[in-house]
Amino acid sequence: MTSEHQSKRREQSGSVRAFRVFLITGWALGCVCLRAQPASGGYTITPLYFIANALNASGQVAGYGASTNGQTHAFLYAGGQTLDLGTLPGGSSSEALALNSLGQVVGDSTVSGGATHAFLYANGQMTDLGTLPRGYSSYATGINDAGQIVGWSDTTPAGYSYPRPDHAFLYSAGQMEDLGSVGTLFATWSHAMAINASGQVAGWSDTDNGGGPHAFLYTSGVMRDLGTLGGDQSRASAINASGQVVGWSSLAQGYASHAFLYSGGVMSDLGTLTNQSNSYAAGINSVGQVAGYSTSTGNGPAFLHSIAGGLINLSTQVGDPNWSVGGAVGINDAGQVLCAANNFALDPPALACILTSAVSATSTILSRPTLLGSVFQVTVSSIAGTSYTLESTGNLSATNWVTTQSATGTGGAITLTDANASAGARFYRVRAQ
Repeated sequence: MTSEHQSKRREQSGSVRAFRVFLITGWALGCVCLRAQPASGGYTITPLYFIANALNASGQVAGYGASTNGQTHAFLYAGGQTLDLGTLPGGSSSEALALNSLGQVVGDSTVSGGATHAFLYANGQMTDLGTLPRGYSSYATGINDAGQIVGWSDTTPAGYSYPRPDHAFLYSAGQMEDLGSVGTLFATWSHAMAINASGQVAGWSDTDNGGGPHAFLYTSGVMRDLGTLGGDQSRASAINASGQVVGWSSLAQGYASHAFLYSGGVMSDLGTLTNQSNSYAAGINSVGQVAGYSTSTGNGPAFLHSIAGGLINLSTQVGDPNWSVGGAVGINDAGQVLCAANNFALDPPALACILTSAVSATSTILSRPTLLGSVFQVTVSSIAGTSYTLESTGNLSATNWVTTQSATGTGGAITLTDANASAGARFYRVRAQ
């Protein structure tokens, strides 16, 4: 196992006022999308008794823990049960690093001879994915619903007598493809970390600039350097269906690193939680919510970031004092957040948890928001007795949202209106409380 891989594993190791925000982004007259923000307080907790690495849309979790024989094995949590996935033939240990919505799991396992190989677990069987040509070890870190798998494998270029540089790979239809690297110099490294439904791949790669690695986005055979937040290195950890990428980057000043969101060709600094100097983004869902952690040293509190709400400290949203919730390692489209955690009041102690917002996402946008002259309208399915407020702003980075109309839910469809919509770029959100 590489030092990078070991480091990655170590990093992962009352009365509530609740509301939901649905953010409508884009031109008032143009394309819109719905963004749902979990409650600002009030989460139910599902305890997990192993190290958790990934969460899918159904709430299934992949990770690793101690097997009955005392060895570390890949685990799959599904339907309230934890399944030991075993190892590849001849291996003694394994770990699961990612899974798709079908419950197919990828990760790595030792094999005969001491090497580590990437695996796919599907239909009750663990399959060895092998390595790149002349490689020794490989690791699988992402899988989409089409069964495309990404990760990295060491290689042995001409001039080397032993495996040396890691290269990102894409495994599809039984073939492992070397994705190369951003850098063109001899023996540059790259790691693929995640893949979306369109086959876009996010990860990090060495460059030719002599500094640290840079985050990349691989699309249609082209690996694009995403740059940094001013520092000498960045790393991507996740990608959503829209091609938005998250990870972390060093800054121009000092030694701090901040979580980033790369969207529309721009890398944005997500900042840190109060009194923290660093942040790291680990997951992003289809509506752009980002989960990660913020810290000064070690694995700090989990955060949730959304355009509407900014950074929220999830560790403060848990009312049970027996729980110590650490960094978030993933988020799904239901807004569930997977976190490192511990609760020693449980027997055995919990090592991770799933945070689920106590407020369900019942309301949805029913109609395409329209602009007729200066009148903006949107129709929402409502919950009886719930208060709905339409708010607008001209700048998403600002905090001055203006209320344009409020209404009480009837249990059916309600229409919210801004009778004085301005021309040009405008952003709207519907607050349900």
